[in-house]
Amino acid sequence: MYNDVFTGTLGRLVYTYDIKLADNAVSRSSAPKVIPVSLKEKVKAEIDKMVTNGVLEKVTEPTDWVHPIVVVQKPNKEVRICMDPRGLNKYIKREHYPIPTHQSLFSELEGAKYFSLLDGSCAFLQIPLTEESSKLCTIATPFSRYKFCRLPYGLTSSPEVYQKTIENIFNGINGILIYIDDILVYFKTLEEHDAKLKSVLDTARKYGLKLSKDKSKIRVESVKYLGFDLSKNGQSINEDKIQALIEYETPKNKAELQRFLGIITFLGKFIPNLSNRTGILRKLLGKCTEFVWSANEQKAFEDLKKCVTNAPVLSFYNKDKMSTISVDASQCGLGAVLLQEDHPIAYASSSLTETQQRYSQIEKELLAIVIGCKKFHYYVYGTKFVIETDRKPLIGLLQKPMDKLSPRLQRMVLELFKYNLQLRHVPGKNLYVADALTRNPLKCHEDTSFLEAGAAVVHTVLTASDEKTEILKKATKDDPVLSLIRNYIEEGWPANFKEVSEKAKPFWDKKAELHCYNELIFLGNRLVVPTQMKEETLQNLHSAHQGITSCINKASRNVYWPNFCEDIKNFVNSCSICQQHQRANVKETLQPYRVPSLPWEEVSIDFMYLQKTDYLLCTDYHSKYIEIKKLTLKTAEPVISALKQIFRTQGIPRRLHSDNGPPFDSKQFVAFTKTYDIEHVTSSPKYPKSNGMVERAIGTMRAILNKVIKDGGDPNLAVLEYNTTPKFNLLSPAEMLTGRVLRTILPTKSSLLKPNFPTEITVKRLKDNQGKQKAYYDKTAVKLSTLKPKQPVYVQMGHRDWTPGTVLKKLDTPCSYLVKTSEGSELRRNRIHLRPDQNPNNSPEICHKQIATERLDGMNKIDGETVECTQQQKQTESPAKRTVPETLPNGVATPKREKCIIRKPARFQDYV
Repeated sequence: MYNDVFTGTLGRLVYTYDIKLADNAVSRSSAPKVIPVSLKEKVKAEIDKMVTNGVLEKVTEPTDWVHPIVVVQKPNKEVRICMDPRGLNKYIKREHYPIPTHQSLFSELEGAKYFSLLDGSCAFLQIPLTEESSKLCTIATPFSRYKFCRLPYGLTSSPEVYQKTIENIFNGINGILIYIDDILVYFKTLEEHDAKLKSVLDTARKYGLKLSKDKSKIRVESVKYLGFDLSKNGQSINEDKIQALIEYETPKNKAELQRFLGIITFLGKFIPNLSNRTGILRKLLGKCTEFVWSANEQKAFEDLKKCVTNAPVLSFYNKDKMSTISVDASQCGLGAVLLQEDHPIAYASSSLTETQQRYSQIEKELLAIVIGCKKFHYYVYGTKFVIETDRKPLIGLLQKPMDKLSPRLQRMVLELFKYNLQLRHVPGKNLYVADALTRNPLKCHEDTSFLEAGAAVVHTVLTASDEKTEILKKATKDDPVLSLIRNYIEEGWPANFKEVSEKAKPFWDKKAELHCYNELIFLGNRLVVPTQMKEETLQNLHSAHQGITSCINKASRNVYWPNFCEDIKNFVNSCSICQQHQRANVKETLQPYRVPSLPWEEVSIDFMYLQKTDYLLCTDYHSKYIEIKKLTLKTAEPVISALKQIFRTQGIPRRLHSDNGPPFDSKQFVAFTKTYDIEHVTSSPKYPKSNGMVERAIGTMRAILNKVIKDGGDPNLAVLEYNTTPKFNLLSPAEMLTGRVLRTILPTKSSLLKPNFPTEITVKRLKDNQGKQKAYYDKTAVKLSTLKPKQPVYVQMGHRDWTPGTVLKKLDTPCSYLVKTSEGSELRRNRIHLRPDQNPNNSPEICHKQIATERLDGMNKIDGETVECTQQQKQTESPAKRTVPETLPNGVATPKREKCIIRKPARFQDYV
């Protein structure tokens, strides 16, 4: 008649729930978790099923909260979809609806003879959420985002909401007790019981409440409810609460007796005449006393066990008091005790199976917490309580994302989602009761089917072929370090760091996350790679020749071994292919030019091309004054002639800066600088920044003159205006150069034209400006290391082309080196174009010997020095053999070149 109430797994109650968040709530989003390909179809099918049943709904609009999906594979190979609500739980405003206690419920049971226990099916999922609350429960999946339309498991407020909802549904019906999803129907007569049961089922049908047929018990004369045995004789304490101590075995030596007396001492303040009761047993602990257990000791032992399993030591549960579960785990068992104000409420212990004894110690400790919560479920479910443990890493472990935990730890954490617990670390020596129960556990095993491999969380699958897996297993077994780590995992780590083997010490900080699975060792979800497999793993990580950061990021998700970041860095740096195709060096810290103390002491020259015409531009390092001369040809004679005109007006500078191109490297120009007593300094080849003063001036003048010419203005007047305009906090270039203000077309008071130039202040300000410029520039620059002679390097030949070479020597000019390439060419290069070879196999001594034994072609003797001719010089024909046209195509006479001689190339001159 009521098959519709017991059939189906999911109902839809008429009551809805609106989740309220605290004012300081901070939204949180999570990226979708990776799901193995083999399970994607099952996960998608389960999501589609939940959408059809109205549990999930696809989300396309933005939501403030997005939680990680938690996928669990059931023993029947089906999957269950959950969410990780730990972030949301911090901000939920709980209703604090009272969960009833056994005292308040059992006061109505007097005279009851017949009972029926009804269990809600998929309890929380039967309560619909409001639209806004549904968005708060959005999960990220690889397919899309979905929101829970029903109350999901794991929310801290779920038990209170469900209790309130069920009480509202059955309000007014007498003869029933409601505790979360357990509904107890009772009455004195069978007729009254059946009538009441019919009323309850009719109400459940009316409000859409579904019940579980497998878990329900109909019309029985005794039933276990809230940890008590209920029958026509009334209520009695379920022996499960005290069985752990009732069956506590007789001590066989002094150590076991000390553990038992530790329990008695801890609870001693509730035991009358404690010293008299324990006196006969304490005598056996004397150093000179032989341990002999007689009838008198056995009687005292049984008397003490009876004391701690009855009042006043064993107390009744009070919902208004804070509950504490003290747990511990040993090599063979688990122990737990439920306490309120140090009064024991119930005891529990369990032996570990042979498989569980091989768990790592942290897994045993977490299993003890899970078993303790399940044992005392009726007392702590729906309330806030404290868990005491002596394993401190567990506190941080439960805060980690699920995909950072081992498969077994993931399954345990899932079991704890339903409880509102707080972990507290207590030294092991203070866990008297729980520790003693672990050493003498009951010869029974708790149901831990949720830990079986078939129930694994799906994001822990090792995607490797069977052949590769077997190779990894063998390598792990043969690795002496990993064999030692495996022993520590299964038998427990030493108490302190000093007792750990030297080989295992690198794993000490990670011991809480290490676990064995399928004969392999994992750190969370990452495989611990055996030593003999490291080289192959490094090659696989770098198979696409990605950079150091990319390889480390990839390794951080899949594999682990101590110092793997450093190994990856060295491996990538030693890759010759990557070295030859590197990006250009990061810009180096700014090298400011030396501020001359006098005007026109240092000048810089270069060519400027404007409006199809070549010009020679000359600028002063001190004043920034600019001179421009038009050129007919960019050969030595016109350039020298233009410079003579400038020097005739402004004077001869001490130092002249230029690049290495023609005609600045010609014999005529060298003779000119020698005649005029000028020090000629050239910039680094292919690095115009080293002559940045004139490059900046060319850019400025080209921009000004282009606009003036387009506007029909006078270019000469534009240059004058530039030279007479003050710059920043300085005087105008003309005033700094000549010591006076030049007259322009602007009306100027005659007193301003009087010379008055404080050079010391100008020099100071120039240096201050340089310091500021360097500070801003260096924010995005690095200081490159100094290279040593014979050091292997890579020379940048193109944008991303690097050629191996060796440093020959450091030149006198800043950041300038003479290097020799693998092809035998000697080049002068700036430090920005050189990168040290990171391959440790390429030692400087070996490279130097290889270079020294090579026969260099194109070498010539000049002034006692041996220098290499450039490729351009090798291809240059002798002047006697060259045929030069008399005139150029435009009719201009070709300048006559003097007899060509072999000379030292200008680019070997020392200047950056």
